[in-house]
Amino acid sequence: MPPVTCDWNFYIASDDNSVLYLSSNDDPSNKAQVASVGDWTNPKQWKKFGSQKGTISLVKGQKYYLEAVHKEGGGGDNLAIGWECVEHGIALGVIGAEYTELPIV
Repeated sequence: MPPVTCDWNFYIASDDNSVLYLSSNDDPSNKAQVASVGDWTNPKQWKKFGSQKGTISLVKGQKYYLEAVHKEGGGGDNLAIGWECVEHGIALGVIGAEYTELPIV
């Protein structure tokens, strides 16, 4: 749930490959790919590949479904999802727990 209405930049970083999906609401069936890593990055290395960033308009307080799929190939291992809202001065960083909730299964 975003703290402000904004065009949010989403980022994914991982070792190895990963894909980031975001839904237009809280329904997983509406998810679409936002960003991806086709090789590997260091932890929180947000800008190694252009594919790691996607921009999506979100509304303050509305719930959205977010999913990351990660494949570890060997060696090191990391996965991080970050966001930023330039318009409101929210710097790029990992999405905090206060903006997320786990689905009830």
